[in-house]
Amino acid sequence: MRIALATEFLPSSDAGEITGGVEAYTHYVGALLAKEHDLTIVAKRTDGASLDTARLGSLWQRVVFAARSVVTSWRVDPDLVMGTNYVTHPVVWLAGRARRAKVVFWYPDVLIGTWRSGAFGKTGWIFELLERLVLALPADRYIAITDTVADKLVAQGIPRDKIVVLPCGYDAAEVAAAADGVEFVPRRLTVVGRLVTYKRVDVAVRALAALVERGHDATLRVIGQGAELEPLRELARSLGIAERVEFVGHVARHADVLRMVAEGEVFVSASEVEGFGIVLAEAMGLGVPAVVSDIDVFKEVTEEGRGALLFRAGDAAHLADRVEELFTTPSARAALVESASEVGSRYRWDKIAEATSVVLEAVVSE
Repeated sequence: MRIALATEFLPSSDAGEITGGVEAYTHYVGALLAKEHDLTIVAKRTDGASLDTARLGSLWQRVVFAARSVVTSWRVDPDLVMGTNYVTHPVVWLAGRARRAKVVFWYPDVLIGTWRSGAFGKTGWIFELLERLVLALPADRYIAITDTVADKLVAQGIPRDKIVVLPCGYDAAEVAAAADGVEFVPRRLTVVGRLVTYKRVDVAVRALAALVERGHDATLRVIGQGAELEPLRELARSLGIAERVEFVGHVARHADVLRMVAEGEVFVSASEVEGFGIVLAEAMGLGVPAVVSDIDVFKEVTEEGRGALLFRAGDAAHLADRVEELFTTPSARAALVESASEVGSRYRWDKIAEATSVVLEAVVSE
Protein backbone atom coordinates (compact mmCIF):
# COMPACT_ATOMS: atom_id res chain seq x y z
CA MET A 1 0.00 0.00 0.00
CA ARG A 2 1.36 3.42 -0.97
CA ILE A 3 0.89 5.98 1.80
CA ALA A 4 1.67 9.69 1.85
CA LEU A 5 1.92 10.94 5.44
CA ALA A 6 2.01 14.73 5.70
CA THR A 7 3.14 16.42 8.90
CA GLU A 8 4.61 19.84 9.64
CA PHE A 9 7.80 18.78 11.37
CA LEU A 10 9.93 15.66 11.53
CA PRO A 11 13.01 15.16 13.74
CA SER A 12 16.16 15.74 11.74
CA SER A 13 17.85 12.52 12.86
CA ASP A 14 17.27 9.16 14.51
CA ALA A 15 18.13 10.82 17.83
CA GLY A 16 14.56 12.10 17.83
CA GLU A 17 14.66 15.89 18.25
CA ILE A 18 11.07 15.95 19.47
CA THR A 19 9.27 19.03 20.76
CA GLY A 20 5.69 17.75 20.70
CA GLY A 21 3.28 14.89 20.23
CA VAL A 22 2.85 15.27 16.47
CA GLU A 23 6.59 14.90 15.88
CA ALA A 24 6.73 11.93 18.24
CA TYR A 25 3.86 10.20 16.46
CA THR A 26 5.37 10.65 13.01
CA HIS A 27 8.86 9.72 14.16
CA TYR A 28 7.86 6.43 15.78
CA VAL A 29 4.70 5.29 14.02
CA GLY A 30 5.99 6.47 10.64
CA ALA A 31 9.15 4.38 11.01
CA LEU A 32 7.12 1.30 11.94
CA LEU A 33 4.56 1.76 9.15
CA ALA A 34 7.42 2.04 6.65
CA LYS A 35 8.40 -1.54 7.44
CA GLU A 36 5.10 -2.83 6.02
CA HIS A 37 4.10 -0.22 3.46
CA ASP A 38 5.53 2.06 0.77
CA LEU A 39 5.51 5.20 2.94
CA THR A 40 6.46 8.74 1.96
CA ILE A 41 6.59 11.33 4.74
CA VAL A 42 6.05 14.91 3.62
CA ALA A 43 7.53 17.24 6.26
CA LYS A 44 10.05 19.89 7.23
CA ARG A 45 13.06 18.56 9.09
CA THR A 46 13.75 20.21 12.42
CA ASP A 47 16.33 19.87 15.16
CA GLY A 48 13.82 21.27 17.64
CA ALA A 49 16.14 24.11 18.68
CA SER A 50 13.51 26.74 17.84
CA LEU A 51 9.88 26.48 18.90
CA ASP A 52 7.31 27.16 16.17
CA THR A 53 3.94 27.96 17.72
CA ALA A 54 0.61 28.97 16.24
CA ARG A 55 1.00 32.68 15.63
CA LEU A 56 0.05 35.13 12.90
CA GLY A 57 3.65 35.60 11.77
CA SER A 58 3.96 31.90 10.95
CA LEU A 59 0.78 31.75 8.90
CA TRP A 60 2.38 32.60 5.54
CA GLN A 61 5.16 30.05 6.08
CA ARG A 62 2.51 27.42 6.78
CA VAL A 63 0.61 28.36 3.60
CA VAL A 64 3.77 27.95 1.51
CA PHE A 65 4.58 24.63 3.17
CA ALA A 66 1.03 23.40 2.57
CA ALA A 67 1.12 24.32 -1.12
CA ARG A 68 4.40 22.49 -1.67
CA SER A 69 3.15 19.50 0.29
CA VAL A 70 0.05 19.12 -1.89
CA VAL A 71 2.29 18.75 -4.95
CA THR A 72 4.65 16.31 -3.21
CA SER A 73 1.78 14.16 -1.91
CA TRP A 74 0.15 14.11 -5.35
CA ARG A 75 3.38 12.95 -7.02
CA VAL A 76 3.52 9.90 -4.75
CA ASP A 77 0.30 8.63 -6.42
CA PRO A 78 -0.81 7.16 -3.08
CA ASP A 79 -3.55 4.72 -2.21
CA LEU A 80 -4.06 6.65 1.01
CA VAL A 81 -3.06 10.07 2.27
CA MET A 82 -2.87 10.97 5.95
CA GLY A 83 -2.45 14.33 7.69
CA THR A 84 -1.48 14.98 11.30
CA ASN A 85 -2.84 18.47 12.11
CA TYR A 86 -4.97 21.36 10.87
CA VAL A 87 -2.13 22.54 8.57
CA THR A 88 -1.69 19.21 6.78
CA HIS A 89 -5.32 18.08 6.74
CA PRO A 90 -6.16 20.38 3.77
CA VAL A 91 -2.95 19.15 2.09
CA VAL A 92 -3.93 15.49 2.15
CA TRP A 93 -7.57 16.27 1.38
CA LEU A 94 -6.60 18.08 -1.85
CA ALA A 95 -4.01 15.46 -2.82
CA GLY A 96 -6.44 12.67 -2.02
CA ARG A 97 -9.23 14.13 -4.12
CA ALA A 98 -6.83 14.76 -7.00
CA ARG A 99 -5.58 11.15 -6.91
CA ARG A 100 -8.86 9.58 -5.79
CA ALA A 101 -7.03 8.21 -2.79
CA LYS A 102 -8.48 7.55 0.63
CA VAL A 103 -8.09 10.40 3.12
CA VAL A 104 -7.36 9.95 6.84
CA PHE A 105 -7.08 12.76 9.38
CA TRP A 106 -5.08 11.99 12.52
CA TYR A 107 -6.38 14.25 15.27
CA PRO A 108 -4.18 15.13 18.29
CA ASP A 109 -6.81 17.54 19.61
CA VAL A 110 -9.67 19.84 18.65
CA LEU A 111 -8.93 23.34 19.91
CA ILE A 112 -12.15 25.08 18.93
CA GLY A 113 -13.24 27.02 21.98
CA THR A 114 -9.65 27.18 23.24
CA TRP A 115 -8.01 29.28 20.54
CA ARG A 116 -9.79 32.42 21.77
CA SER A 117 -9.24 31.75 25.48
CA GLY A 118 -6.09 33.85 25.51
CA ALA A 119 -3.75 30.86 25.60
CA PHE A 120 -2.82 31.44 21.95
CA GLY A 121 -2.70 35.22 21.96
CA LYS A 122 -4.91 37.87 20.43
CA THR A 123 -4.89 36.25 16.98
CA GLY A 124 -6.27 32.93 18.21
CA TRP A 125 -9.56 33.60 16.44
CA ILE A 126 -7.80 33.29 13.07
CA PHE A 127 -6.59 29.79 13.89
CA GLU A 128 -10.00 28.85 15.24
CA LEU A 129 -11.53 29.92 11.93
CA LEU A 130 -8.95 27.84 10.06
CA GLU A 131 -9.69 24.78 12.18
CA ARG A 132 -13.43 25.17 11.57
CA LEU A 133 -12.76 25.29 7.83
CA VAL A 134 -10.59 22.17 8.07
CA LEU A 135 -13.27 20.28 9.98
CA ALA A 136 -15.66 21.02 7.14
CA LEU A 137 -13.48 18.89 4.83
CA PRO A 138 -14.82 15.33 4.77
CA ALA A 139 -12.30 12.55 5.38
CA ASP A 140 -12.77 8.80 5.00
CA ARG A 141 -11.57 8.19 8.54
CA TYR A 142 -10.54 10.17 11.62
CA ILE A 143 -8.03 8.77 14.09
CA ALA A 144 -8.49 10.41 17.50
CA ILE A 145 -5.88 9.85 20.18
CA THR A 146 -8.37 9.74 23.07
CA ASP A 147 -12.10 9.33 23.58
CA THR A 148 -12.06 12.94 24.77
CA VAL A 149 -10.80 14.10 21.36
CA ALA A 150 -13.31 11.80 19.64
CA ASP A 151 -16.13 13.46 21.60
CA LYS A 152 -14.89 16.87 20.48
CA LEU A 153 -14.95 15.71 16.86
CA VAL A 154 -18.52 14.45 17.23
CA ALA A 155 -19.47 17.80 18.78
CA GLN A 156 -18.19 19.43 15.58
CA GLY A 157 -20.38 17.24 13.40
CA ILE A 158 -18.05 14.36 12.52
CA PRO A 159 -19.99 11.06 12.34
CA ARG A 160 -19.02 8.75 15.20
CA ASP A 161 -18.76 5.74 12.87
CA LYS A 162 -15.93 7.46 10.97
CA ILE A 163 -13.80 7.88 14.11
CA VAL A 164 -11.30 5.36 15.46
CA VAL A 165 -9.57 5.94 18.79
CA LEU A 166 -5.90 4.95 18.90
CA PRO A 167 -3.74 6.39 21.71
CA CYS A 168 -0.22 7.75 21.64
CA GLY A 169 2.63 6.00 23.38
CA TYR A 170 6.32 5.50 23.99
CA ASP A 171 9.13 3.37 22.63
CA ALA A 172 9.51 0.53 25.12
CA ALA A 173 13.18 -0.09 24.31
CA GLU A 174 14.11 3.57 24.68
CA VAL A 175 12.26 3.87 27.97
CA ALA A 176 13.88 0.73 29.35
CA ALA A 177 17.33 1.98 28.35
CA ALA A 178 16.68 5.39 29.95
CA ALA A 179 15.53 3.83 33.22
CA ASP A 180 18.38 1.32 33.40
CA GLY A 181 20.55 1.98 36.43
CA VAL A 182 19.02 5.37 37.26
CA GLU A 183 18.41 6.31 40.88
CA PHE A 184 16.08 9.23 41.35
CA VAL A 185 17.25 12.45 42.97
CA PRO A 186 15.28 12.79 46.23
CA ARG A 187 12.67 15.54 46.30
CA ARG A 188 13.21 16.52 42.66
CA LEU A 189 10.14 17.40 40.62
CA THR A 190 10.32 17.29 36.81
CA VAL A 191 8.24 19.18 34.27
CA VAL A 192 8.53 18.63 30.51
CA GLY A 193 6.78 20.70 27.87
CA ARG A 194 6.50 23.91 25.92
CA LEU A 195 6.75 26.98 28.12
CA VAL A 196 3.43 28.47 27.08
CA THR A 197 0.59 29.75 29.25
CA TYR A 198 -1.77 26.79 28.92
CA LYS A 199 0.88 24.34 30.17
CA ARG A 200 0.60 26.12 33.55
CA VAL A 201 4.21 25.59 34.59
CA ASP A 202 3.60 28.49 36.99
CA VAL A 203 1.41 26.16 39.07
CA ALA A 204 4.33 23.76 39.47
CA VAL A 205 6.61 26.62 40.54
CA ARG A 206 4.08 27.77 43.15
CA ALA A 207 3.65 24.20 44.38
CA LEU A 208 7.41 23.94 44.85
CA ALA A 209 7.34 27.10 46.95
CA ALA A 210 4.59 25.57 49.10
CA LEU A 211 6.60 22.38 49.60
CA VAL A 212 9.70 24.35 50.61
CA GLU A 213 7.62 26.35 53.07
CA ARG A 214 6.44 23.06 54.59
CA GLY A 215 10.05 22.06 55.21
CA HIS A 216 10.82 19.86 52.19
CA ASP A 217 14.24 20.24 50.57
CA ALA A 218 12.60 20.10 47.13
CA THR A 219 13.78 21.24 43.69
CA LEU A 220 12.19 21.59 40.28
CA ARG A 221 13.70 20.82 36.88
CA VAL A 222 11.89 22.35 33.90
CA ILE A 223 12.68 20.89 30.45
CA GLY A 224 11.41 22.90 27.50
CA GLN A 225 11.44 26.27 25.81
CA GLY A 226 8.93 29.00 25.07
CA ALA A 227 7.76 32.54 25.65
CA GLU A 228 6.97 31.93 29.33
CA LEU A 229 10.61 31.34 30.30
CA GLU A 230 11.34 34.82 31.67
CA PRO A 231 7.96 35.22 33.45
CA LEU A 232 8.60 31.86 35.12
CA ARG A 233 12.11 32.88 36.16
CA GLU A 234 10.69 36.06 37.66
CA LEU A 235 7.97 34.09 39.48
CA ALA A 236 10.62 31.81 41.02
CA ARG A 237 12.63 34.85 42.11
CA SER A 238 9.58 36.55 43.63
CA LEU A 239 8.80 33.39 45.62
CA GLY A 240 12.37 33.16 46.90
CA ILE A 241 13.08 29.80 45.25
CA ALA A 242 15.09 30.83 42.18
CA GLU A 243 18.04 28.66 43.23
CA ARG A 244 15.72 25.64 43.49
CA VAL A 245 14.34 25.87 39.94
CA GLU A 246 16.50 24.67 37.05
CA PHE A 247 15.39 25.74 33.57
CA VAL A 248 17.14 23.28 31.26
CA GLY A 249 15.75 24.65 27.98
CA HIS A 250 15.57 22.53 24.85
CA VAL A 251 17.13 19.07 25.07
CA ALA A 252 17.91 17.76 21.59
CA ARG A 253 18.03 13.99 22.13
CA HIS A 254 14.79 12.40 23.25
CA ALA A 255 16.75 9.72 25.09
CA ASP A 256 18.27 12.47 27.24
CA VAL A 257 14.81 13.84 28.06
CA LEU A 258 13.72 10.38 29.19
CA ARG A 259 16.83 10.06 31.33
CA MET A 260 16.09 13.38 33.02
CA VAL A 261 12.51 12.32 33.75
CA ALA A 262 13.83 9.06 35.23
CA GLU A 263 16.11 11.08 37.53
CA GLY A 264 13.19 12.89 39.15
CA GLU A 265 11.33 11.61 42.20
CA VAL A 266 8.00 12.88 40.86
CA PHE A 267 6.87 13.93 37.39
CA VAL A 268 4.42 16.83 37.30
CA SER A 269 2.09 18.24 34.65
CA ALA A 270 -0.25 21.10 35.49
CA SER A 271 -1.28 21.52 31.84
CA GLU A 272 -4.85 22.57 31.13
CA VAL A 273 -4.87 21.88 27.37
CA GLU A 274 -3.79 18.42 26.15
CA GLY A 275 -4.80 15.97 23.49
CA PHE A 276 -3.01 13.09 25.20
CA GLY A 277 0.21 13.87 27.08
CA ILE A 278 2.90 11.56 25.72
CA VAL A 279 5.43 12.47 28.40
CA LEU A 280 2.92 11.26 31.00
CA ALA A 281 2.82 7.86 29.30
CA GLU A 282 6.62 7.87 29.22
CA ALA A 283 6.78 8.67 32.94
CA MET A 284 4.48 5.72 33.66
CA GLY A 285 6.69 3.50 31.52
CA LEU A 286 9.80 4.76 33.33
CA GLY A 287 8.32 3.92 36.71
CA VAL A 288 8.30 7.55 37.81
CA PRO A 289 5.20 8.45 39.87
CA ALA A 290 3.29 11.37 38.38
CA VAL A 291 0.94 14.06 39.64
CA VAL A 292 -1.15 15.69 36.91
CA SER A 293 -4.07 18.08 36.60
CA ASP A 294 -7.55 16.56 36.61
CA ILE A 295 -8.45 17.58 33.05
CA ASP A 296 -10.56 15.10 31.08
CA VAL A 297 -7.69 13.84 28.94
CA PHE A 298 -5.44 13.03 31.91
CA LYS A 299 -8.33 11.30 33.68
CA GLU A 300 -8.76 9.11 30.62
CA VAL A 301 -5.06 8.39 30.03
CA THR A 302 -4.49 7.52 33.71
CA GLU A 303 -7.70 5.49 33.99
CA GLU A 304 -9.20 7.92 36.50
CA GLY A 305 -6.04 8.19 38.57
CA ARG A 306 -4.67 4.63 38.49
CA GLY A 307 -1.65 5.71 36.46
CA ALA A 308 -1.01 9.02 38.25
CA LEU A 309 -2.33 11.09 41.11
CA LEU A 310 -4.75 13.83 40.04
CA PHE A 311 -4.96 17.32 41.49
CA ARG A 312 -7.44 20.14 40.93
CA ALA A 313 -6.32 22.00 37.81
CA GLY A 314 -4.80 25.37 38.65
CA ASP A 315 -4.61 24.65 42.40
CA ALA A 316 -0.95 24.84 43.43
CA ALA A 317 -1.69 24.00 47.07
CA HIS A 318 -3.50 20.81 46.08
CA LEU A 319 -0.64 19.88 43.76
CA ALA A 320 1.75 20.32 46.70
CA ASP A 321 -0.50 18.10 48.84
CA ARG A 322 -0.44 15.29 46.28
CA VAL A 323 3.32 15.50 45.80
CA GLU A 324 3.80 15.53 49.57
CA GLU A 325 1.88 12.24 49.78
CA LEU A 326 4.51 10.63 47.55
CA PHE A 327 7.40 12.28 49.42
CA THR A 328 6.27 11.08 52.85
CA THR A 329 4.49 7.76 52.20
CA PRO A 330 6.76 5.16 50.54
CA SER A 331 3.91 2.63 50.35
CA ALA A 332 1.78 5.11 48.39
CA ARG A 333 4.66 5.76 46.02
CA ALA A 334 5.28 2.03 45.48
CA ALA A 335 1.58 1.34 44.87
CA LEU A 336 1.37 4.15 42.31
CA VAL A 337 4.46 2.95 40.45
CA GLU A 338 2.95 -0.55 40.21
CA SER A 339 -0.45 0.60 38.96
CA ALA A 340 1.13 3.13 36.59
CA SER A 341 3.21 0.37 35.03
CA GLU A 342 0.03 -1.60 34.28
CA VAL A 343 -1.73 1.43 32.81
CA GLY A 344 1.32 2.55 30.85
CA SER A 345 1.76 -0.84 29.17
CA ARG A 346 -1.20 0.08 26.93
CA TYR A 347 0.75 2.95 25.41
CA ARG A 348 3.46 1.46 23.24
CA TRP A 349 4.27 2.72 19.76
CA ASP A 350 4.73 -0.78 18.34
CA LYS A 351 1.21 -1.81 19.39
CA ILE A 352 -0.23 1.50 18.17
CA ALA A 353 1.53 1.27 14.80
CA GLU A 354 0.21 -2.25 14.31
CA ALA A 355 -3.35 -1.11 15.07
CA THR A 356 -2.90 1.90 12.78
CA SER A 357 -1.81 -0.34 9.91
CA VAL A 358 -4.96 -2.45 10.35
CA VAL A 359 -7.15 0.69 10.25
CA LEU A 360 -5.46 2.09 7.15
CA GLU A 361 -5.69 -1.22 5.29
CA ALA A 362 -9.40 -1.42 6.13
CA VAL A 363 -9.99 2.10 4.82
CA VAL A 364 -8.29 1.34 1.52
CA SER A 365 -10.20 -1.92 1.08
CA GLU A 366 -13.60 -0.27 1.58
